[in-house]
Amino acid sequence: MSSEIENQVQRIKYKVQSLNAKAGHRVSQSTHKVARRKQGQSSKDKVAFG
Repeated sequence: MSSEIENQVQRIKYKVQSLNAKAGHRVSQSTHKVARRKQGQSSKDKVAFG
């Protein structure tokens, strides 16, 4: 009985880790996109003011 519960706990931990990894990857991708957009905006602003 106790070993069965431990197995379930391990599975849940593994699922949580994989979900966190996926979420972290998504977050890093979105931050990169935002950074690129900011760079693009700043270069456009320079052109407009220049």
